[in-house]
Amino acid sequence: MMSFAAIQNRNGALYCLTIISFMAGSITSMHSFRMNRAMFLREFRCGYYTTAPYLASKLLAGLPFIVLFSSLQLTVTYFLIGFQNDARKLFVLLCTCCLLSLIGIAIGALIATITLLFEKQQASLVDNISLFSPFIFFSSLYVNFDSTTPVLYWIKWLNPVQYGFDCLMKNEYNGFLLQLKLDGVMNIIAGETIIKQQGLSPERLDVTNSLAILLCMTLCLLFAVFWTLKRIGNEYSFQGINSMYSSRDVLFLACAFERV
Repeated sequence: MMSFAAIQNRNGALYCLTIISFMAGSITSMHSFRMNRAMFLREFRCGYYTTAPYLASKLLAGLPFIVLFSSLQLTVTYFLIGFQNDARKLFVLLCTCCLLSLIGIAIGALIATITLLFEKQQASLVDNISLFSPFIFFSSLYVNFDSTTPVLYWIKWLNPVQYGFDCLMKNEYNGFLLQLKLDGVMNIIAGETIIKQQGLSPERLDVTNSLAILLCMTLCLLFAVFWTLKRIGNEYSFQGINSMYSSRDVLFLACAFERV
């Protein structure tokens, strides 16, 4: 037997898992790419590697931590909160959160590479927060799209948080019958009713479609990161690096060129 407060707690927990998975990967990759910009530009110009191996190594180095530690944390959280005792639903939740982490990593890396021209690293953090605020706000928990102006309706189609939350909600509530006691009377409510109350249409997208969209978003964002890194690496000249870094860095780079 459940109450409306328990349902609200369950929805909030699903939303928190969505946001944590998305933002943790973004902030981590953003700082990683920003801190290593001098090394990337120097070694790229020296011909130590091309863009593809560099990007692949950065992603593969953090992928085991994302999959293993996130899966362990999510598994413990799943049973502590009291979600449905179903191995398939747990697997879908793990896949969704891992995809959200990869999307967050790709977006953070894209922001970091675009802001490589800025000397202050704080600029990347400001851009990161300002970009993610609308996505977090318009994700069907804080704001119901059915009651908002149609001008903002397009955000939901480009919002990975929306798709992630949609996937987790449908994974949890589809086919789930809830027993609610209202005014002393026991009522049976279908899980699809809870989904509709959140402004998520059960018929629009199923869990498989949401996962496929998240995967496509991941691939598109990674390609954008690759293209941006390659463009920046090709356009940086020795004079550009000289004006950007200290004389010690330029001297080190000149010695590297002589050795090559």
